[in-house]
Amino acid sequence: RSYTPAGTYLDGYMAEVNSVDGQALLPSDFGEYNEDNGVWQPKKYTGTYGTNGFYLKFDDNTSTTTLGEDSSGNGNDFTLTNMATTDQVLDSPTENYCTLNPLDFQRAGCTYSEGNLKAAWASDTGLNTGTINIPKTGKWYWEVVMPTGQSYQYLSFGIVGDKENVNTNAYLGSVTTGYGIYAVNGTKLVAGVASTYMAAVAQGTVMTIAYDADSGSLYIGAGGSWANGSGATNQAFGTATAVVTGLTEEQSVAFAFNTGNYVANFGQKPFTYTPPTGYLELKNSNLPDSAIEDGTTNFNTVLYTGTGAIRSVTGVGFQPDFVWGKARSVAYSSNLYDSVRGATKYMYSNATSSEVTEADSLTSFDSDGFSTGANAGAGINYSGVSYVAWNWKANGTGATNEDGSITSTVSANTTAGFSIATWSSPVSNGSTIGHGLSSTPELLILKSRASTSAWGIFAPTILGNKYLYFTSSAGNTNSSYTPGLSNTLMTVPYYTYYFGGPANSGTNLCYAFHSVEGYSKIGSYIGNGNANGRFVYTGFKPKMVIIKSYTGGFDWVILDTERNPENLVHDVLYPSLANAEADATTYASFDAVANGFKLRNTHQYTNYNNYNYLYMAFAENPFKNSTAR
Repeated sequence: RSYTPAGTYLDGYMAEVNSVDGQALLPSDFGEYNEDNGVWQPKKYTGTYGTNGFYLKFDDNTSTTTLGEDSSGNGNDFTLTNMATTDQVLDSPTENYCTLNPLDFQRAGCTYSEGNLKAAWASDTGLNTGTINIPKTGKWYWEVVMPTGQSYQYLSFGIVGDKENVNTNAYLGSVTTGYGIYAVNGTKLVAGVASTYMAAVAQGTVMTIAYDADSGSLYIGAGGSWANGSGATNQAFGTATAVVTGLTEEQSVAFAFNTGNYVANFGQKPFTYTPPTGYLELKNSNLPDSAIEDGTTNFNTVLYTGTGAIRSVTGVGFQPDFVWGKARSVAYSSNLYDSVRGATKYMYSNATSSEVTEADSLTSFDSDGFSTGANAGAGINYSGVSYVAWNWKANGTGATNEDGSITSTVSANTTAGFSIATWSSPVSNGSTIGHGLSSTPELLILKSRASTSAWGIFAPTILGNKYLYFTSSAGNTNSSYTPGLSNTLMTVPYYTYYFGGPANSGTNLCYAFHSVEGYSKIGSYIGNGNANGRFVYTGFKPKMVIIKSYTGGFDWVILDTERNPENLVHDVLYPSLANAEADATTYASFDAVANGFKLRNTHQYTNYNNYNYLYMAFAENPFKNSTAR
């Protein structure tokens, strides 16, 4: 970048630089798509560099000379100016370490620097969290350098659950899912209860933190020794744990601070002390592999323009079993098709009407998409109308499932945590129905096929004994029963038409989902009412997100990165409305990033202050191999 005018210097880090003199080359000379996950990644350049070309790897910090060494063979070495070998970090596009997360909402007054490892608070008090949530298994280690020459009364460090309201809680450990040690006096704060854990920490001391996710044990040390849990800090590792065992919530590293600064290190620079045996750095290559490396092999979005003629829609990448089609350019209802009920049969998400059979609608589920008839109509193939289709993979037309007291027909993708089930009425209170998955569903979408009734959406771990409608903007005031769920069964809680109670004489439909690490996430968050909105950690780069406030009467919204391939993601459609696509920059928008999504509005649809939101997200790629958007 040019050094004139002033202020145009590169503000960032360089991981690898190839400068080729005298040739015009292609992106494919330097990168390629990974055949397993579809991610664009660097590859070694094998061509020539020309007379003035050079290749800087920055991989040898033995001295300032070796750090600037040209590896092209030309000998065009660089001399470091105003830099030291200690400025090298191991963080790179292919080895991504945890840093402090500047996207997580903070109060005013925090400035990040040194590759987002240093947090400086000019005023107020707030939390800093990490970009990599601690995996639910394994042993993990990081360090933090205490500030010098300043007050550090409110510096605390530890872990925080991802459902904690980090927007307003500035005292780490003051709520159930936070665990903090306070440097000024060595106090441990767990679930709001204070006790003595270690000695007060002197300024300039390097703190050591080790977390065993398998046992839920957090260990804290200072200056190379470890605390004993009752006031001393001169012990060998493992003498005392800072927290109770058996934590189940996903955790993030966390720091709370007032005026001053501190520097964290997750391994991108050499640790001051040797980690305990078996404890790893928080970096991508140490994260567990996802069962699904490329999200588009199980969920994908396609865009197309209707023709009003027989046609095939391709580009899905697999044979879909659930197709949710929606007109974008005009106000037509969503059409929901699936392979268990069979082609030509659909229902509207925004209506209570029973199932429709239309011979010229979606006529087949194909190996790379689906086909429609000549008179497919407004819902799927009207001439000149632009459409989006969201597609999920199950397991074909389905098979008989006799796990429950009521026989069902199920098409299940147990790897992706998705199944389609149908069964006939009537059922009784306490009847059981097999859903076909191998883990307990977290979200059910139910509808009677034969009767005029609303869609019911159940998410018991989030909504409790309440449920939501697709066909209504109402919050979870509809009430009073929760299906019993297990790894194999749904237990009917009441004589309700959602499951086929006495008022329902036809067949019933259920789409069941559970989260899959790195591929899908069903969760909740609390809005902050700020344009610097909530950051929601999913553990993957989202491709599609569905959001609904369950404490307010606001419509469902669907956003995806196929319609908005660059941030902001802002074109919205509504499961509960027939409306055409709208630009929702000011009221339902987010940035899709490698590990989640960052809300960028203050509106009731996605980010009202202190409102609760349910979301369901599907991945482009897991965080382990994602690139930023």
